[in-house]
Amino acid sequence: MVFYSLLGIYLIYYLIFVAFSNSNMGTTGLFPIQALIFIFIYAAGLSFFLFIFFKVSVVRIDNDAKTILFNRIITQQKELFSFAYFDSYFDTIAPSPKGGTYKVIYLIKGKKVEKRISGYLYSNIDEIQQSLFSIKYLGFQKKHSSTDIQSLLSD
Repeated sequence: MVFYSLLGIYLIYYLIFVAFSNSNMGTTGLFPIQALIFIFIYAAGLSFFLFIFFKVSVVRIDNDAKTILFNRIITQQKELFSFAYFDSYFDTIAPSPKGGTYKVIYLIKGKKVEKRISGYLYSNIDEIQQSLFSIKYLGFQKKHSSTDIQSLLSD
């Protein structure tokens, strides 16, 4: 990740000092608008990647201690929850960006979604769900958008 950040900084440096130089723009370098578009696309892509990457957690479930540990990959921030902390959970199916669907588990505390475990990120989502046996299961819900979930919890 550090390599890609340094590569991006080098590319921006190149664009600013080489592309914007007084050389003949027709044969070398980029036009200023092209350089600005590139910098914008790079910054937007890097921001999106970092946002997603900082949110991804490793989920560890200890059935003996009846705990769930969410450990963020980059920041190593750990959140440990007891099974008793959650009131209930339910699962649903969400559309995949690659086509098809994947399972999502929502852990509920006080009529609010506290944690979300996505089958898009975890290939063992069925094993994770089986490990949650001591938390009250509300069943499968067909609704998957955030407004649908909030209306479901308010009932």
